[in-house]
Amino acid sequence: MNIRKRARALTVCTSLGILVYSASFLPSLGWAEIGSGVPTDAQLLMQRVTERGQGFFVVAVPPSLAVLRPVERVPRHKFGVVGPFPLTLKDLDALIYPSATPDERAAVLEGMTFFTTPHTAEEGAGPMANQPFCLGCHTSSAEAIHGAGLVSAPCPHGSTCVSLVSRAARSTPTNFKFTAGDATSGGRAADHLDASNDTGRTAAFTLFGDFSPSTNFFDPLDGSTLNTVTGSVSQPFGGFVQHTRPSIPQCVADRIPTIMEDHNLGVIDPATGLSLIGFRRSVGERAGPPYIGRGLMEAVPNADILSNEDAGDLKGHNSSLGNFAVSLGCTSDCISGRHNEIPKNARFASGLGRFGLRANGAEIIQFVIGGLQGELGFTSDIDLREINLPDIDDDPVRPACEAAVDAHASNAPEVFLSTPFSERNHIRLVSPPEFGDTLLGLLKSRDPSEPRSEESAGARVQRGAMLFGIDLMAFANRMIPGRMPATGDDGLDLNAINQADRKLNCVGC
Repeated sequence: MNIRKRARALTVCTSLGILVYSASFLPSLGWAEIGSGVPTDAQLLMQRVTERGQGFFVVAVPPSLAVLRPVERVPRHKFGVVGPFPLTLKDLDALIYPSATPDERAAVLEGMTFFTTPHTAEEGAGPMANQPFCLGCHTSSAEAIHGAGLVSAPCPHGSTCVSLVSRAARSTPTNFKFTAGDATSGGRAADHLDASNDTGRTAAFTLFGDFSPSTNFFDPLDGSTLNTVTGSVSQPFGGFVQHTRPSIPQCVADRIPTIMEDHNLGVIDPATGLSLIGFRRSVGERAGPPYIGRGLMEAVPNADILSNEDAGDLKGHNSSLGNFAVSLGCTSDCISGRHNEIPKNARFASGLGRFGLRANGAEIIQFVIGGLQGELGFTSDIDLREINLPDIDDDPVRPACEAAVDAHASNAPEVFLSTPFSERNHIRLVSPPEFGDTLLGLLKSRDPSEPRSEESAGARVQRGAMLFGIDLMAFANRMIPGRMPATGDDGLDLNAINQADRKLNCVGC
């Protein structure tokens, strides 16, 4: 919502060179955007011009003589064991690379504070939203059974150890019969444990729209997209994301339109499941992932990703296990792949996709802004759009919601760009956790491939490595400092795989 925020007192923490907000409001300072504004939006928009330029996110292959070393990892007993939200500087030891400098730690603090702080309509959140803060989509640690998993140590008092390394929580399946809602009261959030007689409970969010298989066209029902099948503008049902947790009481959760009020649908053929003009309703869910090692993904050379392309299934692999690909009619090994090329657009970098579902983004900031705007309802100078309100005929609750929104309307951004840029730093610096004790013990042993007792934990790990074609000796050489032979070559590829015998049978599996 374009509600301007009252400025909060700023105190300078000179030892870190960062800005920290006091909790009190100072009405005399007027309204202000969330964030420090350092660097300024103008400076960061200029930086975006460079980042969106041709080739900025093209990562080159390291020189042949470059010295590579194993990635740092946070000790497993510490990983994700953070205090109550909002998180603070001391929580970074459980999340980011151990050798991060004071300046690097300072650079993530603004974003981490925003990510883990609940927000209100008075600050600009909503009105349509799915969560009051980013952390709302990363709360699985609060419901997990503590044991041998990543967050295995007891959480500090008052904490559930939720952070960006948690994923979206799911206690039950979602019952769309209840979350879809009705014309009187709107949709409903999946906040109830009873999934048989109520919504179920999950932090995943719902996507909906209409799909035409014959034309490969998806109508997001957003009120602005041209429907290429009908030639009309999409109906304004608030799609393609259902927002179920509005920030003000005058607005209700989005509902999913009925089949009969959807002009693409109406009468459905029971045999094909399609309408008279070839559409079917498409509903699915997406869940916030754990943000672990995203900076490493950003650093993978483009050539390494492209080298795995095999759109025509022409490349095979060597394996001593059976290969049934030919009998199944495949050209080679039945494994094909292609990269996703992001087209030029107004906001984000184009080129090789790395992040998101089906590699649908070339850069991390796309998903930071996407969550900021699309899930929380905050605008910024990168995306000034508010979440679209449904505009359904005879909707009894829309007038009150519109009036509340209009009363606080403003064209100014609600969050300084310093905040999402700081959160990008945060995501980039999150380290992988240390390996589990069994795997780590194997990797540190003289010969990780030496047979262990058949029923031992070590033997189970060895069988898992064999299943995926991983040579444990080569893996140890790459993961344990000082293990790589002095020649820098152990006869396997850079990913510790024995290409002479992959020991894979993917089709058989």
